[in-house]
Amino acid sequence: MRAVLGVILTTGTAGFAIAAAIALLRPAAGQRALARFAERAGLPVPASSVGALERSMKRRSVIELGGVTVALGAGGLLLLLPWGTVSAFPLAVFVPVIVAATLLTTMSVALHGHLSVPSLGEPRVARSRVTTARDYLGSIPRAGTWALAAIAVGSGGWTLWSLAHHSTARGDVAVLALVVSGLAIAAAAALPLLDARILARPQPVGSELELAWDDALRLAALNGCRLCAGVLALLAGTLASATAISGGDEIPGWIFTLFVVVQLPLATVYPTTGAPVPRRLHPHGIHVPVGSTA
Repeated sequence: MRAVLGVILTTGTAGFAIAAAIALLRPAAGQRALARFAERAGLPVPASSVGALERSMKRRSVIELGGVTVALGAGGLLLLLPWGTVSAFPLAVFVPVIVAATLLTTMSVALHGHLSVPSLGEPRVARSRVTTARDYLGSIPRAGTWALAAIAVGSGGWTLWSLAHHSTARGDVAVLALVVSGLAIAAAAALPLLDARILARPQPVGSELELAWDDALRLAALNGCRLCAGVLALLAGTLASATAISGGDEIPGWIFTLFVVVQLPLATVYPTTGAPVPRRLHPHGIHVPVGSTA
């Protein structure tokens, strides 16, 4: 299994490294990403910020691809550990490493760089109140965060109890499940701090449309953090369930397939590549400057 996983990781690392290099060198990479984001967010592109947005989208793609490349490389090194022969290793180790890299790149993109910086003397647009995550996220995404956190806590508690009472025949998988549960709980607990960092970043914009775009980028970052925490919570639940179902036998392959299936709706609840800005952030509508493109 180590040999097969080693080949897969080596191929994946090389593939993502090449993709990152192509995204870095291709001039149109930012244009395509911007067009997709604008369509999903339902926002026209402000004429005064086209260049800044294209550079931002390109930088985001390069950083994300680079993060996955580093994560896969780190996963290859972890494969050399004694746990590398455990059947649940690919899920229990590779997925958290990739999630950690994704979370770091999400915060890096969210905290560095501005949409635009109006020149001295140019008009600026600013809000009269401080926004919170509640302004950006609807009731379903907020409730989903608590539900996923409950899954992580329940998985960790059950796994800890089973280990303490020696009620599981797959102690190796149970230990991995406990570690992943701890990571999921830590990620959920860190969400308020991550939200505060993202929302504390200034919004130096010169029009309502630019403010809406900055809000859309903030929303993508908030969703990205919740997506990472959610994937870890579902992974913890999957591993905890695997220890209960498998007994002393090998873990059924459908358990891992189930994890892939159940996490797919998360991308719909927490979109990271463009989503409409909530109307409560712009109750009087978004005024589009002349010359902006759809």
